[in-house]
Amino acid sequence: MANSTLRRVDLTQKVPVRIRSIFNAGTGALLNVSSNGAYVATAMYLLPQASVKLQIVLREERRWVEAEAIVVWENRGTVERRDGFPPGYGLRFVALPKDTEKVLAELLSVDGRLPSPQPELADEPHGEPSTAGTMAPRTSGRAPLTASFDAEPEGPPYRLRGEHVKNNTPEAQAGIFVLSYDRTQEARVGRADTDLRSAIAGFEGEYAYFYCEAIEDLDERYARECELFHRLGGDHGQLDNTEHPTTPEGSELDCPVCVHEKIP
Repeated sequence: MANSTLRRVDLTQKVPVRIRSIFNAGTGALLNVSSNGAYVATAMYLLPQASVKLQIVLREERRWVEAEAIVVWENRGTVERRDGFPPGYGLRFVALPKDTEKVLAELLSVDGRLPSPQPELADEPHGEPSTAGTMAPRTSGRAPLTASFDAEPEGPPYRLRGEHVKNNTPEAQAGIFVLSYDRTQEARVGRADTDLRSAIAGFEGEYAYFYCEAIEDLDERYARECELFHRLGGDHGQLDNTEHPTTPEGSELDCPVCVHEKIP
């Protein structure tokens, strides 16, 4: 989207969004947009400078558009909230498909009003869970979020406790996992070549939350573990496990990140 003239508008209707970072996923509501960013109200915990993917739900058209963005400022209980916004994050767009650019341009051109009225629909776009209730009806000013925003999201990440691990991990499958102490900072990246569930359960009492992904292919599993390790700062001492992920037994695979950095 061209941003020669920076302009911000407050949205007059709720625009549900789904948000996914490398560590967790959840829902929220778009409160304003500009030519290069947006403010999203959400109960999620996101890291500064975290890369996120947004799905902006267009309920009237029964579809959604996507955007890639970076967290540039946070607005949570630990800091003074800006402009009376409910808790959430200021995002800067880094990649916008053409259809997303068109939707945002329309929002900017009509002062935050969606191009056509949005009646309440019983059904959501196919493939997406309902986001109804994330924002209270808007009148004058900014409406407060409902109580669901104050409650801890169900995950991911999930609580690293017996039943939560059992209910949110695949049985006897290999994959990768990320552990944290308090939802706000990734602390360990790991790989399980036989059983994710037992590998994660082994850290109960040491960490509080986990996220995992089942990956059957050995090469892909090792590559994803390496990518996460480097992206989350393991090679700079920002994780509990500071040693580089080990190559799977009997394999001669190379870390794709290290190999890329060696290329002149």
